[in-house]
Amino acid sequence: MSTILRRQIYEDRLAYFSGNEKKARSMFANFGRPGLKYMSLYRKADFFQNKNKLLAKYYFLRKRFYGEKFGLQIGTSLNGHIGNGFKIVHNGLLVIHGSAIIGDHVTVHQGVFIGQGINSPEDVPTIGNDVYIAPGAKILGNVKISDNVTIGANSVVTHDIIEPGVTVAGAPAVIIGRKSVVVTKKSVKKYE
Repeated sequence: MSTILRRQIYEDRLAYFSGNEKKARSMFANFGRPGLKYMSLYRKADFFQNKNKLLAKYYFLRKRFYGEKFGLQIGTSLNGHIGNGFKIVHNGLLVIHGSAIIGDHVTVHQGVFIGQGINSPEDVPTIGNDVYIAPGAKILGNVKISDNVTIGANSVVTHDIIEPGVTVAGAPAVIIGRKSVVVTKKSVKKYE
């Protein structure tokens, strides 16, 4: 396996174990954690997509079987990307469009839908780093979400959230609170 693939899987494990390196390095880390096992299979299927068609197909089929068993579906696409440290808190009814772009250290719960809008299949969300998505949230269409955003339970996000460090909730989602966030030059992104 490549160093990049190992690093991605290790970062996902660290997210699950809240930074505990001893547990993240354990060979039994995936056991009893369907979300973590699914992400490992997703990472392998995505990594081998352009390198080895046979291995890509093998990991894709395992990911699909495991996803159907536990209600998890993340599409694979050449355009999409899920950053390091992605965490699925609870398995069940999770759908993420294959072309969605998701930043590092994003946490999602069950019942979350991140998908395309009505107008075009290319209208998919772009989600920043350190975003928390609560149970039942829906993010639809060509939406850009900034860093350090919290999306409340059963919220429907259909417009951009460009202000970092806010909490949004409701249908449609509106800002209900702000966090004090330290913005560094590395964390500043252009959402235009």
